[in-house]
Amino acid sequence: MNTMADRLKSLILVSLLFIGLSHAQLQPSIVESNSGKIAQFYQMEKLALPFDAVIKLATQVVRNRLDYDPNTLAKTYALLADIASIKGESSRAFQLASFGLTYKPIASEVKLDLKLNLASGYFYNSEYEALVEYIEEVVTLAERENNQEYTVIALAYRAMANAFLGAHDKSLEDLLAVEKVIESNEALFNYIELYEILARSQCYLGNSEVALSLYDKILDKRFEANKLVGIESTYAQLAQVYLKDAQLDDAYNAFWESKNYAIQFQLPIRVAYAELGLGKVMIKQQRYEKAFKSLVEAESLFKAQNLNTPYLDTLINLVVASQATGREQFSSSLLLQAEQIAQVTPAAPGLALLYQLLANYYEQNNQPQKAIGFLKQHIVTEKLAMSKKAVIGKQTAHPQREQQSKFQALKVVEINENKNKFSGEIYRQRQHVLMLTGLCLLLMLISVFQWLRFRSQKLNFAYDQNERPEHVLMKPVETKQLYHRVYKKARKYEFPLSVGYIEIKNWSDIVFKYNNKIVNEVAKTFATLINEYVGEFDYAGQINEGEYLLMFPHQSCDESKEKMEKLVEALKVRFFANLGEFSVNIGYSLDAPSVQDIDPYIFLSRLSET
Repeated sequence: MNTMADRLKSLILVSLLFIGLSHAQLQPSIVESNSGKIAQFYQMEKLALPFDAVIKLATQVVRNRLDYDPNTLAKTYALLADIASIKGESSRAFQLASFGLTYKPIASEVKLDLKLNLASGYFYNSEYEALVEYIEEVVTLAERENNQEYTVIALAYRAMANAFLGAHDKSLEDLLAVEKVIESNEALFNYIELYEILARSQCYLGNSEVALSLYDKILDKRFEANKLVGIESTYAQLAQVYLKDAQLDDAYNAFWESKNYAIQFQLPIRVAYAELGLGKVMIKQQRYEKAFKSLVEAESLFKAQNLNTPYLDTLINLVVASQATGREQFSSSLLLQAEQIAQVTPAAPGLALLYQLLANYYEQNNQPQKAIGFLKQHIVTEKLAMSKKAVIGKQTAHPQREQQSKFQALKVVEINENKNKFSGEIYRQRQHVLMLTGLCLLLMLISVFQWLRFRSQKLNFAYDQNERPEHVLMKPVETKQLYHRVYKKARKYEFPLSVGYIEIKNWSDIVFKYNNKIVNEVAKTFATLINEYVGEFDYAGQINEGEYLLMFPHQSCDESKEKMEKLVEALKVRFFANLGEFSVNIGYSLDAPSVQDIDPYIFLSRLSET
């Protein structure tokens, strides 16, 4: 089965072929459906694209390109270029973007997208002079179309290319323009792609401290805005800065985070790059066995995707790890494989090390001519790398302008960071005000509700007191509360109060012998008789099961004695048919508290005992 990279290659070949005159036209419904799908894919986040589905659809579109409008074809190539770029194949992305630009007329947004893919190719291939020349057209087009998103990206590319070429005045001018555009458009405050271009450029220029500061701020922005798609790439770039700066522990941690997020978002290419980074770090830490395992994993992933440049880099480091762990035969086969791939991958990283390893290998195998040849290639490659560093050092040897450029790159991020913080503070203050207002309203509503509830309960209590059914007496709690209130009032206002106590002495026997229905009927009968015999201004209620309390305010014992005796007599002579021959045994007492009876419950206790 063809790999994704193979399918991309076949698409490029198809694009180079001419379609014959005997072209069979597709049905309009199929063309319309495929065009709609391409438009949907084009609106998606780049890293969220379903790669296989996009490439399968793109294959159909490219093979029948005479049936599609130029705009759909340009979008198709833009999607393929994005996939190639995500996979780390900048040259392939450049080629696909070039194909997309051959179609006319196309929408300005799609044209800008493709042109920025080309600019990215110039940038990552270190073709800074070509980039400066080309990007002028992109900046002009973006400004004419008033597309601020593409404008700031194009300006950032031009600023960094000028910095590489030593044109710090122009670089500073572009960075100031970037700041101006962002300040006028809040939507660009969290434009992470822009900040990553600035950070990566500072890393290439050797400004590790500035690059680290920028990456820290980018990660903060990603977490604050919850933009985690692509965070594995940010961590990988950060790890490269740490690795370049020999901060190995930090580099390891950053590569590890990159790997975890790549696994989470199911990005095997990013996992491979993270494993390669971990292998490089652990080789420097002399943890060769663990480095070997990570590099084997990276080699398998890169091989499956047919990515020559990172695959060759992985093989070179895997040779080092294999030799350090005593896997001589395996390392030799890898080394010869790397030698073959290097012939078609001239710009791969680590070639100087590869040539040195090959020189040693052929020397040990008694092939001095080959050994000398690779040693010469090693020396040439080393000198070329040193000369590039010297050129960059010479080009950036304008301390004042270089410092201003660094400062401005940081300022672009920091100003927007401050604005974000300010906007966040305003937002939080608004949220606090809304929360406090809502809380006040809630407390007011609760207060009104509680007052209405209390009022309703008070009215219901009063109603119950006045409209209580004849067979219902006050419950023990209500009786005791009322007794306490009447007792205290009698003492305060010095009016007479007589208190009666009635007890069904064998109530426990009734409860034990008879069921609940009969017991309730007996209790209702007692309540009915008590309500019948007490006066309009008298009170009666239950204080326990089988015990009743009667209160006669403004009446002495002599005045209330007659009522009490009639009530007790009526209770005694009452016939309870449902009790059969069982007779109810009733006891009672009546008394009035004296001046010395301060506590109502002590008086009641004494009354119940008598």
